[in-house]
Amino acid sequence: MFLIYRLIPYLFLLWFGLGAYSLFYFPASMVFWVISLTLIGCAILLAYLLKWRVRESLFWFFLFIPLCFLFATFVLVLLLESFLIELVLFFVAFFLLFLFLHYVFYYLHIPATYRPYAIEHLTLLLHLLSFFYLMTMAYAMRLFFQTPLLLLALLSLIFISFFLISIYWVSKISLKDFFSFIFIGTILLTESFIALLLLPTSLFTNAALLTILFYFFVETTRTHLLTKLSSRRLQWLSFGSGFLFLIIVLSAQWF
Repeated sequence: MFLIYRLIPYLFLLWFGLGAYSLFYFPASMVFWVISLTLIGCAILLAYLLKWRVRESLFWFFLFIPLCFLFATFVLVLLLESFLIELVLFFVAFFLLFLFLHYVFYYLHIPATYRPYAIEHLTLLLHLLSFFYLMTMAYAMRLFFQTPLLLLALLSLIFISFFLISIYWVSKISLKDFFSFIFIGTILLTESFIALLLLPTSLFTNAALLTILFYFFVETTRTHLLTKLSSRRLQWLSFGSGFLFLIIVLSAQWF
């Protein structure tokens, strides 16, 4: 049985690879089914890796963190036209998911060899990328399809809530401590999402600016709740986030 658990991360990546390959060669009418079957197959493999412990919060978080990133990657690939960039996105997803499943395997099945904080750091990285991918698609849906703003705001609220809750959860912060930050963060970031729609910038620029705000909020509140937020760390976070924000604003193409 141990050998089967050890093989699951590789089977997961194989199934994901087949799904990514099929996306390039199947007709557009089959895209929905390709993505759906890929996600379902990956979900089943993850559930086996997690021993089907459906009564534990660990099962649901470790199930949806990689699946959300997988879904976000597929969503962004559908928006892009460059084959090379699409390949890069899939290779990045392949590598990060391999690392995540690798550490989840060690965390659950060989705890003595697990590297401390590996899952916490990878979760933050996966969610930052997922956030950027999904926000890019949200702005694209508004720009190209005139999707109702209320629907986009509601979907953003749901995804932002999940991202924040899972990041705090993997950081081993109790619900009673981070509950208020979930409410504040979802409202603040959803309002920022709507406000950035008013800027005459590209959808990638808007998504990048919102991702910086997301990272700044998450990292300051997370370190605060872990009682690790020193004045020096806050200064570095403020400077780094502000610098990136300014670079993107100044280099963006305004129209």
